[in-house]
Amino acid sequence: TLEGAASASAVVEPSSRMTWLVEPFDALDFPERHPKVVADCSAIVGLHPDQATEAIVDCALQWRKPFAIVPCCVYPSLFPDRRLQAGQGVVSYGGFLKYLKEKDSRIQTARLPFK
Repeated sequence: TLEGAASASAVVEPSSRMTWLVEPFDALDFPERHPKVVADCSAIVGLHPDQATEAIVDCALQWRKPFAIVPCCVYPSLFPDRRLQAGQGVVSYGGFLKYLKEKDSRIQTARLPFK
């Protein structure tokens, strides 16, 4: 997510079929602004997506799209209403992963063999 982005801009890579939309991402407004992008995409990917992490998961679940995220920061002060099913607040990275997995039983975690 890009905080403070005034308007959307698109960057089209001429040698590929990829387009980057440089704008804030959320689960509700983004699909309304770009329904064709969401409907036609093969997957939704977020690598270190900061505040957009949960929105990527929610959007992918809502639109029944595969997704891959590499979560980073938890931001407990920005998202104080996040709660695990057991009631605890989400304040740690491990808690954030558990919180995201609790959204849908099909969500899996994987450790990639990178060093």
